[in-house]
Amino acid sequence: MAEGPHLRGGRTRRSEDVSALRPQNAWIVLPELAEEVAMTDSVTRAEAAAMLGAADEQTLVDVIATGATKAEVAEAAAWVANDEAMLNEGRPLPTGRVLQVLAILRQHEEEEATEL
Repeated sequence: MAEGPHLRGGRTRRSEDVSALRPQNAWIVLPELAEEVAMTDSVTRAEAAAMLGAADEQTLVDVIATGATKAEVAEAAAWVANDEAMLNEGRPLPTGRVLQVLAILRQHEEEEATEL
C-alpha cells in the first residue's frame, strides 16, 4: 500500500482532485459526533426562559453569560429541583458551567425567599 498522495499504479493524487470532492470550507461531521456538536451550542434566551420558568431577566442574562449549553442548564435546573434524587442516582457533583449555572439559580432562589 502506497503512502502519501500516491495512488495505485504509480499515479499521484493532485490537490485539485481532492478539493473537487468537498467544498473547501465545508465541515464534515460524522453521525456519531452530530449529537455532541449540537450540544455545544450555548443556550439561547428563549430556551433558558422556557427551562427556568419564573426566572427574572438578570438571572437569564447571568445564565447565558456562562456559555452553558441547553443540556448544562437543564442539568443545573434538575439539581436545583431535587439534588437528593440526583445524588441517589449516583450522579457526580456538578462541575464547570453546570456548577456556575447552579450557583446562579440557587442565588436566584435565595433572593426570592428573602423578598417574601
